[in-house]
Amino acid sequence: MGTKPVLLAFPDECTRADDLASNPLVTRLGGFPIGLDRLTKPPLKFSKCRNCNKIMPLILQSYAHIDNIDYDRVIYVWACCHRHCQYKEGSIRAIRGILYGKKENTKAKHFLNHKFHHNSLESLENTLFNTPFSASFQASNPFRMNLPKRTEQNSSALSNLPESNISVSQIDSFSYQSASQYKIDEIEAEEWPPDNEILQYHVKILRIVEENEQNLEELTEKLKIENFKEKFVKDNEKDEWFGEIFEESTLEKGFRMFMKRIRANPQQCVRYNRKGQPLYYSLKDLLAKKIKFSGSENPLGKCQLCNSQNIFELQIMPNAINILEENVSIGDMLWGTIIIGTCSNDCIPNLNDKGIGYAEEWVGVQWEEMKK
Repeated sequence: MGTKPVLLAFPDECTRADDLASNPLVTRLGGFPIGLDRLTKPPLKFSKCRNCNKIMPLILQSYAHIDNIDYDRVIYVWACCHRHCQYKEGSIRAIRGILYGKKENTKAKHFLNHKFHHNSLESLENTLFNTPFSASFQASNPFRMNLPKRTEQNSSALSNLPESNISVSQIDSFSYQSASQYKIDEIEAEEWPPDNEILQYHVKILRIVEENEQNLEELTEKLKIENFKEKFVKDNEKDEWFGEIFEESTLEKGFRMFMKRIRANPQQCVRYNRKGQPLYYSLKDLLAKKIKFSGSENPLGKCQLCNSQNIFELQIMPNAINILEENVSIGDMLWGTIIIGTCSNDCIPNLNDKGIGYAEEWVGVQWEEMKK
């Protein structure tokens, strides 16, 4: 059995956010967190920065399907935008949401367009991290699809369903199953403030494509690091965060490897590869040393609920900052990449009477290098 491909999430310029933003199973950047019953938000306490204790803006809500399961799962990620909280543990938090219930199996397809990798090369010089997709990538909409029975092929994680396959009435009538559950503290019923009091970025719906390994090598040979450096300095003078990082990290092996990997698809906002390996922004920071070089059997720690080993699931890429701040700037985001690890057993947290439960997951952050 071959290795499952890495899935990349890109801004979908063809889909109106208003059309899908209320669906909790649609992957998006920004907006308000949509609870799995569509009527409530996830528990408020998970959204609070552990440093300033303020509600953080949501940066990602991602559908994260696993084959052969009888529940939906969604990953939420919040990031504090206060400058004094940057570089501190607890300023970025993630949870895994579960909507559990017996239902007809469905298969969520992701967008597969291998021509995108070749076509994107032509417009890459004009699109580096800041401009919309080429027309070739906009041609197909992964959110409009048939829903046949699931198969075991990896057309799953990070894919988007057009509609939740459990209705509100089905959720309301949920009765507890004898599913494996683990004791956690009862979630306090702390109410969310009105939406107009919550910081938020504009919603950007994401679409999914497989990373094409064969095309990747061919494309990267045509684009040199020097060309990227010249382009960033020339066209992105306002985006000082990337220019500074490029200048300071040009000789750092990890960052060069990072740039080489993403240059074929510079607009990627999320990389998904459950049980795979993250793409490191740097190989010399503490996080890389802890995960990649420590030799630990549990580099991502253990699940807080069942004590199983955590595994890599997804990471948020630098271009997500460009997209989130495209029309609004509400603070600072000084990270290079955010790595999310989840329970390898995908254990079921305590569920409420609607079959919904949430568990906090492991977060690792590679920050921009601080200037001395």
